[in-house]
Amino acid sequence: MEASRTRYGIGVLGCAVALIALVAMLTPGAQASNGFTSCPNKSLKIMIEGPEGEKTPYTVTVKAISVKGTSCAQAYEFFRLSYNGEKTSKTGYPQNYACKGAEFKVPVGYIATICSKPGKTIKYGAQGG
Repeated sequence: MEASRTRYGIGVLGCAVALIALVAMLTPGAQASNGFTSCPNKSLKIMIEGPEGEKTPYTVTVKAISVKGTSCAQAYEFFRLSYNGEKTSKTGYPQNYACKGAEFKVPVGYIATICSKPGKTIKYGAQGG
């Protein structure tokens, strides 16, 4: 009888620990603990070529931006260079970043993208189809 009470107590304690761990994972602050810092959305004006060769301004918006090991200002500079096709390195992206598709939450109509280089990572939703 005493052994069953001990097992019952251990089971209840285990459930309580699991519940506390679940609550800690689901809290909004837990997402920030992964080392990424959120940045505000950024709109960029780029020039695209029109039907007759003239340049037309076009606004592109980057959403769901998170950075690790770099600042939001440096991420915005990366977006500016990337969308304007400036200072492209051998990786095909500016500032020696390597980019690929990723899976994280972005708004509908945006493509989850992660760009990284040693010690620096930028996650964002690129405007897409």
